[in-house]
Formats: sequence, C-alpha cells, structure tokens
Amino acid sequence: MTTNNRTPNGAYSLWSAVLADLQLQVTRPIFETWLKGTRGVSLDNEKITVEAASPFVVEALERRLFTIIESGLLRASGKELNITFVVKKIEAERRPFQKYKTTSPSFDSFVVGPSNKVAYTTTKIIANEPSDQPNLYLYSGPGLGKTHLMQAICEGVEEKRKTPVYVSAEEFTHDFVTSVQRGAGSPMAFRQKYRSPDVLLIDDIQFFLGKKKTLEVFLSTISSRSQKKRSVVLAGDRPPSHFAALDTRLTSVLSGGLAVNISPPEKETINTIFQKTCQELNLNLSHTIERYIKDSFHGNIRALLGFLNTLLVFQKNQNTPISLPVVKHLLGEIVGAPKNTNIQTLNPEEILTKTAESFGVSLSKLQGSSRDRQTSEARHAAMYLLRKKTSLTLREIGLLLGGRDHASVASAINKFNSKPISDNLLL
Repeated sequence: MTTNNRTPNGAYSLWSAVLADLQLQVTRPIFETWLKGTRGVSLDNEKITVEAASPFVVEALERRLFTIIESGLLRASGKELNITFVVKKIEAERRPFQKYKTTSPSFDSFVVGPSNKVAYTTTKIIANEPSDQPNLYLYSGPGLGKTHLMQAICEGVEEKRKTPVYVSAEEFTHDFVTSVQRGAGSPMAFRQKYRSPDVLLIDDIQFFLGKKKTLEVFLSTISSRSQKKRSVVLAGDRPPSHFAALDTRLTSVLSGGLAVNISPPEKETINTIFQKTCQELNLNLSHTIERYIKDSFHGNIRALLGFLNTLLVFQKNQNTPISLPVVKHLLGEIVGAPKNTNIQTLNPEEILTKTAESFGVSLSKLQGSSRDRQTSEARHAAMYLLRKKTSLTLREIGLLLGGRDHASVASAINKFNSKPISDNLLL
C-alpha cells in the first residue's frame, strides 16, 4: 500500500485503522488509558507521527506498547513504517477533524453461533446477575471472541451500577511486582483493587505459568473472592487439563468452576460477521474477494476484522476499487506470504505439536519455563513459524509459549531467521 499522503487526514485515517486493530489486540484498560486519546497528525512514505496527551503517555507507548503498536501499524498500512510519538500541542484541539470514537464490544454486537452460544449465554448471565456466580473460565484459540465477551460483561456490570475490574494477567503481574517494590501501603492497595470489585476479569492467564510468586498471589486472590461470593471470570488459550503438567493448583481452580470452550466459528457465523463488518465499514467487495479473504484467515475473527480495516484505509487513501490482486498483495505483506499467491494460515496448535516433535521435546516443556538448550531452540523455532505461518501477533505468540513478552519473541524470531534452516524440515 502506498502511503505518500502528507496531509493530516491521511495520518488520521491510517491511525484510526491502527486503533481499531489495537482495540481487538489489547485489554480495555490498556486501550482506554494509553491509546484512546492518540491521533495521527502527519504521514509520509517512511514515517507516521502520532500525538499523545502527555509525556507520561508517550513514554508508556514507547516502552510498554511499542512492539504491539508496530505490528498493528504493519497490518493497517501493509508496509513497514517508522512511528514517532509526540506530545499534543494546545492548538491541536482546534483542528477540524472528527475525534476518533471507540465502540466498546457489547453483547449486542457479538455474533452468536453454535461455536460460541454457551459462552455467550453464560457471560450474559454473569453480566445480569454478577453476585454469587461460579467462577467462569473461557478458553479458545486467538481471535475467537473471549476478549469481546469479557468487555461485554464489564459493560453489563457497569449498567447494573456495580464495579468490574478487567485486566490481563500481564497487568496483574505488573501491579503485583510494583506493589512489592514500592512497599508501604502498596500491597494493601493491590489487595483492595483485586479483592473488592463485584466482578474480577483476568485475560490470558497462561501468562502466570512459570511465575511462582505471582501465581500464588493470584490463587490467593481467587480464594478470597470465592469466600466472599464475588464473581471471577478468567480467559486463556487452553483447556484446564493442559495446565496440569505445569501447575496442578491452577488446574484445580479452573476445573472447580465452569469451563467453557469457544470453538472456531462455523461458515455461517463467519459469513454473518464478515457481512456485518463490511456493512459498518461501507466496504463493497465482490463474492470472489470475500471468499478469498475468509479462506485466508481460517476462522481467526480478530485477524479478519483487522484486515478489513486495512482494506478500508487502502480504499480511502488510494481512491481505487479493491481488486483481488490488491487483496493478495496486502495479505502477503501483512502475514508474510509471497505476494499474489494464496495465503495458508496454519493452526497454531499444529505448529506447536509438530515443532515439539521435530526437536524431540514435550509440548508442555515447549510451552513452559524450561530453559535448557534443546527446549529453547525448539521454542525459538516455534516463535519463528507462528509468526511466519499464522496471523498471530507477537503478544499472542508470547502468550502461547509460556507468557514471553513481545521483545523476547521478536528477538528470538530475528535470531532464528538468520539460521539456514528450511521450514519444511520443521513442518
């Protein structure tokens, strides 16, 4: 995609698409705190400049969120661009551009099908009657609606004038470590934050694996809330039984409540989501292009929605019809496949299983905290293949492999990419 529009409108349109993509990638608290008020102000062939409200926000974007933002920018623009964050000028408030609006995921906007009906019904019950409900654990592959439903619970609970707290396991860990480092009243404030709300929602709990102290605090928090009959909703990428080899206590907690799987969506559900999103974005695509796009993402709804936002930006900036060659080109640049060829997005579980077999390590070791040379090499290979063969973000890859952060995943991929090893030797 060509991004030679130097006007603020070009930057605004592209950054709006990035924000729409990132809203599907990060938790609501992170989005609301750090991303929601940002705005693209200038764009050329090499760089986009983005305004933020304060130096504090700029620092957070550069230090904590840069990798995931960079990935979102690549998906939205179809090419690698540098990004610079600047503090918003006072006069910027007078610019005659529409303020970026976010639409929080809700139950009304969730498309229900056989694959997610139980999860939808269960989460709606919790939102309507948040007190005295059994702990709920939602699990599925990436991009199938867990985060959407958790954010919808928050909206429903707030409508009942009750208090939800929704964080990722990474945020919970950060809060715990910070409270210990600061001392004084911080540990008490930490306990108050996570034990007192009416509903506690924690996403990506596989991030806790290998973090013994944090896991102990997490389990203690769940126990305290259960005694007080306060609801807990958790989400992760695997069934409770898959945690057994890594931590039996976590398996016990997840199995003791209600565990609900969200399966990959059926063809009818994908079609409904696709048509609804195209209508909202005012995208007019031929049946051939629709079928090609849907086949390319193999049921990963989050990645599918992100790509439709990319098409929207292309359509606005280029002012040309969206053709099949254009779609193939953009898909190739986003997911790393050769241009003008069909994209094969593999199942992440298949990649992990086959990589573990190729290196002679167990799947539990590959996804755990083991650091021996053989397991580390296998894990690096898995990261490389997940990045190259799927539409997963660096954050999602890290969560699949023991809760590694974005920087660790990026470093491992770069190291492995320099090795003369064919993908065919691994898969």
